[in-house]
Amino acid sequence: MSDIKPKRMMEMLVVSSYLVTFGLAAVCGFSISFVGMPIIIVCAAAFVLIAVLCTRFEMPRVREGTMCVAYGFLFTPPIALSTYLAIWLNLPLQDHNLAALDAALDFDWHYVMGIVDSYPALAIMFNVAYSTFAFQLLLLPLFLAIAGHTRRAHVMVASFAIICFLSSFISIWTPALGTFVYYDFDASLLENLDPFYGYDFLDEFNAVREDTNFVWSLEASKGILTFPSVHAAAAFLCAWATWPLRLLRYPVFALNVAMACSAVTSANHYAIDVAAGCVVAMVSIVVAARIIGLDRMPATVKVRVAPGESTEEIPPTTPALQQH
Repeated sequence: MSDIKPKRMMEMLVVSSYLVTFGLAAVCGFSISFVGMPIIIVCAAAFVLIAVLCTRFEMPRVREGTMCVAYGFLFTPPIALSTYLAIWLNLPLQDHNLAALDAALDFDWHYVMGIVDSYPALAIMFNVAYSTFAFQLLLLPLFLAIAGHTRRAHVMVASFAIICFLSSFISIWTPALGTFVYYDFDASLLENLDPFYGYDFLDEFNAVREDTNFVWSLEASKGILTFPSVHAAAAFLCAWATWPLRLLRYPVFALNVAMACSAVTSANHYAIDVAAGCVVAMVSIVVAARIIGLDRMPATVKVRVAPGESTEEIPPTTPALQQH
Protein backbone atom coordinates (compact mmCIF):
# COMPACT_ATOMS: atom_id res chain seq x y z
CA MET A 1 0.00 0.00 0.00
CA SER A 2 1.30 3.43 -0.89
CA ASP A 3 2.16 6.15 1.62
CA ILE A 4 -0.10 8.53 -0.30
CA LYS A 5 -2.98 7.92 2.12
CA PRO A 6 -1.11 9.06 5.27
CA LYS A 7 0.09 12.15 3.44
CA ARG A 8 -3.38 13.04 2.20
CA MET A 9 -4.98 12.35 5.57
CA MET A 10 -2.42 14.49 7.40
CA GLU A 11 -2.96 17.33 4.95
CA MET A 12 -6.72 17.09 5.46
CA LEU A 13 -6.31 17.11 9.26
CA VAL A 14 -4.10 20.19 9.15
CA VAL A 15 -6.39 22.12 6.80
CA SER A 16 -9.57 21.15 8.68
CA SER A 17 -8.02 22.11 12.03
CA TYR A 18 -7.35 25.64 10.73
CA LEU A 19 -10.78 25.96 9.18
CA VAL A 20 -12.58 24.82 12.34
CA THR A 21 -10.59 26.70 15.00
CA PHE A 22 -10.04 29.97 13.19
CA GLY A 23 -13.54 29.78 11.72
CA LEU A 24 -15.05 29.38 15.20
CA ALA A 25 -12.95 32.27 16.48
CA ALA A 26 -14.23 34.49 13.67
CA VAL A 27 -17.87 33.48 14.20
CA CYS A 28 -17.66 33.93 17.98
CA GLY A 29 -15.86 37.26 17.79
CA PHE A 30 -12.74 35.98 19.53
CA SER A 31 -9.94 38.48 18.87
CA ILE A 32 -6.73 37.14 17.31
CA SER A 33 -3.29 38.59 16.76
CA PHE A 34 -1.08 36.78 14.26
CA VAL A 35 2.11 37.73 16.09
CA GLY A 36 4.29 34.65 16.45
CA MET A 37 2.67 32.67 13.65
CA PRO A 38 5.16 33.55 10.88
CA ILE A 39 8.01 31.81 12.74
CA ILE A 40 5.93 28.62 12.91
CA ILE A 41 5.22 28.80 9.19
CA VAL A 42 8.91 29.37 8.47
CA CYS A 43 9.89 26.35 10.61
CA ALA A 44 7.33 24.16 8.85
CA ALA A 45 8.49 25.40 5.44
CA ALA A 46 12.12 24.62 6.35
CA PHE A 47 11.26 21.01 7.12
CA VAL A 48 9.17 20.73 3.95
CA LEU A 49 12.22 21.94 2.02
CA ILE A 50 14.36 19.30 3.72
CA ALA A 51 11.75 16.71 2.73
CA VAL A 52 11.95 17.86 -0.88
CA LEU A 53 15.74 17.51 -0.81
CA CYS A 54 15.39 14.04 0.71
CA THR A 55 13.17 13.07 -2.22
CA ARG A 56 15.82 14.37 -4.59
CA PHE A 57 18.54 12.31 -2.90
CA GLU A 58 16.34 9.22 -2.46
CA MET A 59 16.05 9.28 1.33
CA PRO A 60 12.38 8.35 1.76
CA ARG A 61 12.47 7.60 5.48
CA VAL A 62 14.12 10.89 6.37
CA ARG A 63 11.66 12.62 4.05
CA GLU A 64 8.68 11.14 5.89
CA GLY A 65 10.21 12.01 9.25
CA THR A 66 10.83 15.63 8.32
CA MET A 67 7.31 15.90 6.94
CA CYS A 68 5.97 14.67 10.29
CA VAL A 69 7.94 17.42 12.02
CA ALA A 70 6.53 19.95 9.53
CA TYR A 71 2.99 18.76 10.29
CA GLY A 72 3.74 19.11 13.99
CA PHE A 73 4.67 22.76 13.53
CA LEU A 74 1.62 23.39 11.36
CA PHE A 75 -0.72 21.93 14.00
CA THR A 76 0.62 24.29 16.68
CA PRO A 77 -1.49 27.42 15.97
CA PRO A 78 -4.91 25.71 15.78
CA ILE A 79 -4.10 23.54 18.81
CA ALA A 80 -3.12 26.54 20.92
CA LEU A 81 -6.13 28.52 19.73
CA SER A 82 -8.52 25.65 20.55
CA THR A 83 -7.39 25.63 24.19
CA TYR A 84 -8.05 29.34 24.55
CA LEU A 85 -11.45 29.11 22.88
CA ALA A 86 -12.42 26.41 25.39
CA ILE A 87 -11.44 28.47 28.44
CA TRP A 88 -12.77 31.72 26.93
CA LEU A 89 -16.33 30.36 27.21
CA ASN A 90 -15.88 30.98 30.94
CA LEU A 91 -17.90 28.14 32.40
CA PRO A 92 -17.70 27.66 36.20
CA LEU A 93 -14.40 26.43 37.64
CA GLN A 94 -14.35 22.74 38.53
CA ASP A 95 -11.47 22.55 41.00
CA HIS A 96 -13.77 21.42 43.80
CA ASN A 97 -15.05 18.51 41.73
CA LEU A 98 -11.57 17.48 40.57
CA ALA A 99 -10.27 17.62 44.14
CA ALA A 100 -13.26 15.54 45.26
CA LEU A 101 -12.43 12.91 42.63
CA ASP A 102 -8.85 12.79 43.94
CA ALA A 103 -10.20 12.32 47.45
CA ALA A 104 -12.45 9.52 46.21
CA LEU A 105 -9.34 7.86 44.82
CA ASP A 106 -7.69 8.33 48.23
CA PHE A 107 -5.02 10.50 46.64
CA ASP A 108 -3.40 12.95 49.07
CA TRP A 109 -1.79 15.68 46.95
CA HIS A 110 0.01 17.39 49.84
CA TYR A 111 1.49 14.11 51.04
CA VAL A 112 2.76 13.20 47.56
CA MET A 113 4.29 16.65 47.08
CA GLY A 114 6.08 16.37 50.42
CA ILE A 115 7.44 12.89 49.68
CA VAL A 116 8.73 13.76 46.21
CA ASP A 117 10.24 17.07 47.33
CA SER A 118 12.11 15.31 50.13
CA TYR A 119 14.08 13.22 47.62
CA PRO A 120 16.24 15.58 45.52
CA ALA A 121 17.03 13.03 42.80
CA LEU A 122 13.37 12.14 42.34
CA ALA A 123 12.27 15.77 42.31
CA ILE A 124 14.93 16.72 39.76
CA MET A 125 13.99 13.74 37.59
CA PHE A 126 10.37 14.89 37.56
CA ASN A 127 11.37 18.49 36.82
CA VAL A 128 13.49 17.40 33.85
CA ALA A 129 10.94 14.87 32.58
CA TYR A 130 8.21 17.51 32.51
CA SER A 131 10.35 19.78 30.34
CA THR A 132 10.97 17.08 27.67
CA PHE A 133 7.40 17.44 26.37
CA ALA A 134 8.12 19.46 23.21
CA PHE A 135 11.43 17.75 22.42
CA GLN A 136 9.84 14.29 22.42
CA LEU A 137 6.94 15.37 20.25
CA LEU A 138 9.30 16.84 17.66
CA LEU A 139 12.07 14.23 17.66
CA LEU A 140 10.32 10.89 18.18
CA PRO A 141 8.33 10.96 14.91
CA LEU A 142 11.60 11.60 13.10
CA PHE A 143 13.29 8.64 14.84
CA LEU A 144 10.30 6.41 14.08
CA ALA A 145 10.33 7.26 10.39
CA ILE A 146 14.09 6.77 10.04
CA ALA A 147 13.71 3.38 11.75
CA GLY A 148 11.15 2.39 9.12
CA HIS A 149 7.94 2.99 11.09
CA THR A 150 6.73 5.80 8.85
CA ARG A 151 3.02 5.24 9.37
CA ARG A 152 3.47 5.02 13.11
CA ALA A 153 5.24 8.38 12.93
CA HIS A 154 2.24 9.87 11.11
CA VAL A 155 -0.13 8.31 13.62
CA MET A 156 1.86 9.82 16.48
CA VAL A 157 1.56 13.34 15.06
CA ALA A 158 -2.11 12.92 14.20
CA SER A 159 -2.82 11.41 17.63
CA PHE A 160 -1.29 14.39 19.41
CA ALA A 161 -3.45 16.78 17.41
CA ILE A 162 -6.55 14.75 18.27
CA ILE A 163 -5.47 14.63 21.94
CA CYS A 164 -5.28 18.42 22.06
CA PHE A 165 -8.55 19.08 20.25
CA LEU A 166 -10.41 16.49 22.30
CA SER A 167 -8.89 17.86 25.52
CA SER A 168 -9.96 21.37 24.53
CA PHE A 169 -13.51 20.16 23.93
CA ILE A 170 -13.64 18.43 27.31
CA SER A 171 -12.13 21.47 29.03
CA ILE A 172 -15.07 23.63 27.99
CA TRP A 173 -16.90 22.07 30.93
CA THR A 174 -13.89 21.48 33.21
CA PRO A 175 -11.86 24.70 33.49
CA ALA A 176 -9.72 24.71 36.62
CA LEU A 177 -7.02 26.78 38.30
CA GLY A 178 -5.18 23.65 39.40
CA THR A 179 -3.81 22.31 42.62
CA PHE A 180 -1.32 25.04 43.50
CA VAL A 181 -4.01 27.71 43.62
CA TYR A 182 -6.94 25.61 44.84
CA TYR A 183 -5.01 24.22 47.81
CA ASP A 184 -3.48 27.66 48.51
CA PHE A 185 -0.09 26.01 48.36
CA ASP A 186 2.99 27.88 49.59
CA ALA A 187 5.54 27.08 46.87
CA SER A 188 8.33 28.74 48.89
CA LEU A 189 8.32 25.62 51.07
CA LEU A 190 9.58 23.50 48.18
CA GLU A 191 13.26 22.66 48.29
CA ASN A 192 13.70 20.59 45.13
CA LEU A 193 10.54 20.66 43.02
CA ASP A 194 10.26 23.53 40.56
CA PRO A 195 6.82 25.21 40.94
CA PHE A 196 7.19 27.39 37.83
CA TYR A 197 4.61 25.56 35.72
CA GLY A 198 2.15 25.55 38.58
CA TYR A 199 1.71 29.31 38.23
CA ASP A 200 3.08 30.28 34.81
CA PHE A 201 -0.23 29.81 32.99
CA LEU A 202 -2.43 31.72 35.45
CA ASP A 203 -2.15 35.20 33.91
CA GLU A 204 -3.27 33.89 30.53
CA PHE A 205 -5.94 31.64 32.05
CA ASN A 206 -7.50 34.50 34.02
CA ALA A 207 -7.12 37.00 31.20
CA VAL A 208 -8.93 34.92 28.58
CA ARG A 209 -11.80 34.36 31.03
CA GLU A 210 -12.11 37.85 32.50
CA ASP A 211 -10.63 40.44 30.15
CA THR A 212 -13.25 41.60 27.64
CA ASN A 213 -10.46 43.09 25.51
CA PHE A 214 -8.36 39.92 25.46
CA VAL A 215 -6.49 39.28 22.22
CA TRP A 216 -5.02 35.84 21.63
CA SER A 217 -1.56 35.46 20.12
CA LEU A 218 0.48 32.35 19.57
CA GLU A 219 3.54 34.09 20.94
CA ALA A 220 1.95 34.57 24.39
CA SER A 221 0.14 31.23 24.54
CA LYS A 222 0.53 28.96 27.56
CA GLY A 223 -0.72 25.50 28.42
CA ILE A 224 -3.94 26.55 30.14
CA LEU A 225 -5.83 23.24 30.27
CA THR A 226 -6.02 21.25 33.50
CA PHE A 227 -8.49 18.42 32.93
CA PRO A 228 -7.47 16.29 31.15
CA SER A 229 -3.69 16.59 31.39
CA VAL A 230 -2.19 16.98 27.92
CA HIS A 231 1.24 16.25 29.40
CA ALA A 232 0.03 12.88 30.69
CA ALA A 233 -1.67 12.14 27.37
CA ALA A 234 1.53 13.00 25.49
CA ALA A 235 3.52 10.76 27.85
CA PHE A 236 1.21 7.83 27.07
CA LEU A 237 1.45 8.61 23.35
CA CYS A 238 5.27 8.80 23.30
CA ALA A 239 5.62 5.53 25.21
CA TRP A 240 3.19 3.81 22.82
CA ALA A 241 4.78 5.26 19.68
CA THR A 242 8.33 4.13 20.47
CA TRP A 243 7.45 0.66 21.78
CA PRO A 244 8.60 -1.09 18.55
CA LEU A 245 12.06 0.53 18.83
CA ARG A 246 13.99 -1.87 21.05
CA LEU A 247 16.78 0.54 21.91
CA LEU A 248 14.39 3.30 22.90
CA ARG A 249 11.49 1.24 24.26
CA TYR A 250 12.32 1.11 27.96
CA PRO A 251 14.23 4.40 28.33
CA VAL A 252 11.37 6.30 26.67
CA PHE A 253 8.80 4.38 28.69
CA ALA A 254 10.58 5.25 31.96
CA LEU A 255 10.96 8.89 30.89
CA ASN A 256 7.26 9.16 30.15
CA VAL A 257 6.13 7.49 33.34
CA ALA A 258 8.11 10.26 35.04
CA MET A 259 6.59 12.90 32.75
CA ALA A 260 3.05 11.75 33.49
CA CYS A 261 3.74 11.77 37.23
CA SER A 262 5.43 15.16 37.00
CA ALA A 263 2.14 16.67 35.82
CA VAL A 264 1.06 16.36 39.46
CA THR A 265 4.27 17.41 41.19
CA SER A 266 5.85 19.89 38.78
CA ALA A 267 2.72 21.48 37.33
CA ASN A 268 -0.82 22.18 38.43
CA HIS A 269 -2.62 18.89 37.94
CA TYR A 270 -4.84 16.70 40.03
CA ALA A 271 -4.28 12.94 39.88
CA ILE A 272 -7.59 12.54 38.05
CA ASP A 273 -6.22 14.84 35.32
CA VAL A 274 -3.43 12.35 34.66
CA ALA A 275 -5.80 9.39 34.52
CA ALA A 276 -8.12 11.26 32.15
CA GLY A 277 -5.17 12.26 29.97
CA CYS A 278 -4.18 8.63 29.51
CA VAL A 279 -7.74 7.71 28.50
CA VAL A 280 -7.83 10.57 25.99
CA ALA A 281 -4.51 9.36 24.58
CA MET A 282 -5.82 5.81 24.11
CA VAL A 283 -8.93 7.03 22.30
CA SER A 284 -6.91 9.40 20.12
CA ILE A 285 -4.41 6.72 19.11
CA VAL A 286 -7.21 4.35 18.08
CA VAL A 287 -8.88 7.08 16.02
CA ALA A 288 -5.63 8.23 14.38
CA ALA A 289 -4.55 4.67 13.59
CA ARG A 290 -7.85 4.04 11.88
CA ILE A 291 -7.65 7.29 9.90
CA ILE A 292 -4.05 6.75 8.79
CA GLY A 293 -4.49 3.01 8.26
CA LEU A 294 -1.70 1.87 10.57
CA ASP A 295 -2.82 -1.78 10.67
CA ARG A 296 -3.61 -2.15 7.00
CA MET A 297 -0.08 -2.24 5.60
CA PRO A 298 0.81 -5.27 3.45
CA ALA A 299 3.48 -7.34 5.15
CA THR A 300 6.91 -7.92 3.66
CA VAL A 301 8.21 -11.45 3.26
CA LYS A 302 11.86 -12.40 3.31
CA VAL A 303 12.71 -15.24 0.93
CA ARG A 304 15.71 -17.39 1.80
CA VAL A 305 17.91 -18.39 -1.10
CA ALA A 306 20.99 -20.50 -1.53
CA PRO A 307 24.13 -19.76 0.55
CA GLY A 308 26.19 -16.96 -0.90
CA GLU A 309 23.19 -15.21 -2.39
CA SER A 310 21.37 -12.26 -0.87
CA THR A 311 17.87 -12.38 0.50
CA GLU A 312 15.15 -10.55 -1.33
CA GLU A 313 12.09 -8.89 0.13
CA ILE A 314 8.88 -9.38 -1.85
CA PRO A 315 5.29 -8.47 -1.08
CA PRO A 316 3.03 -11.39 -0.14
CA THR A 317 0.28 -12.52 -2.46
CA THR A 318 -2.25 -11.97 0.34
CA PRO A 319 -1.99 -8.77 2.37
CA ALA A 320 -1.30 -9.39 6.04
CA LEU A 321 -1.78 -7.15 9.01
CA GLN A 322 1.43 -5.57 10.17
CA GLN A 323 2.19 -2.43 12.12
CA HIS A 324 4.59 0.12 10.69
